[in-house]
Amino acid sequence: MTWKRREGDRLAVAVYGWPGCVRHGLPLTVGDTVHILEESGGWYRGYTARNRHQRGIFPASYVRVKRSRLDGDGPQSRPLPAEDEVATEVTQVLREWSHRWKQLYLERDTQEVSSLWKVMHELLDWRRQLITGTLTQDQTRELRLRATAKVDWGNRSVRRRCYAAFGSGQHHYS
Repeated sequence: MTWKRREGDRLAVAVYGWPGCVRHGLPLTVGDTVHILEESGGWYRGYTARNRHQRGIFPASYVRVKRSRLDGDGPQSRPLPAEDEVATEVTQVLREWSHRWKQLYLERDTQEVSSLWKVMHELLDWRRQLITGTLTQDQTRELRLRATAKVDWGNRSVRRRCYAAFGSGQHHYS
């Protein structure tokens, strides 16, 4: 294979899991953020955001390329999402909260599961609206403020529940 440097968007998200079962394969888990360095014949070479030192190849069809921009000009520059910063923050928060939601589900805390599920879906809907770019500037500004306030409220709420559980001797919260 002849590899060539990837031009344009260099950030992707794994839409399928892949075990990396070829020589120099990079295992992917659904949702992994991947930085693409090079491409060749339906394959990419790069690394995941959680482990910059493990580089490898993976099928291009297993990831969805996202609009991105570079954070600098040299060989050390990294791709950053080109989407709305609040939408990016909401994405990170939803990933973190999903772990908490699973814990609550396993503990059969139906009231908390329902409350957190509702807030997460509201944030997902707002994120979708921010990403599509169909809102006016005023609507976008208002939605960004609401999303930020909801994230702050949710983080305080999740932390408060974790501290309460820790103080009561229940150390199974993360």
